[in-house]
Amino acid sequence: MGVKFSGFFQGDSLNILEGILEVDQEVQLVGSIQLYCKDELTDQLGIRHSEIASYTDHQLILRAYRKWGLALLDKLYGSWSFVLYDHAKKLVVFSRDPTENNSLFYLSQNNVLFFSNCTARARSALGGMPYQIFTLPCAITAGLFCPVVDK
Repeated sequence: MGVKFSGFFQGDSLNILEGILEVDQEVQLVGSIQLYCKDELTDQLGIRHSEIASYTDHQLILRAYRKWGLALLDKLYGSWSFVLYDHAKKLVVFSRDPTENNSLFYLSQNNVLFFSNCTARARSALGGMPYQIFTLPCAITAGLFCPVVDK
């Protein structure tokens, strides 16, 4: 499953409970990401091969998002599940790789959108409250939250 991550959105604020938050200007990213064959991607991003080691996979995804927007998902090869939040566009993207080997769960309760790649974390966040956990592919289309992208 890779690195565990979890967090929640309340209002237009992204809060991380577990995992590493990577930020690029007004875009935030948290997830479990392992990109393969980075040479082609970094070539398209204008990153020299000698510099590839200085970029984390999270940073490469943020840089690709800045260049291509959501079209970045067509350019990724690897194993991932992540949540990306673009403050300026008020856009939330939930994504996992096409092999579906990585989990990504979410639930919404009392105007809070919780997400995690671990169901145990999702359950513990709600304590004894009743809940229904969803996994991708599903869509969130209320207010701040834009359609979920499942690739």
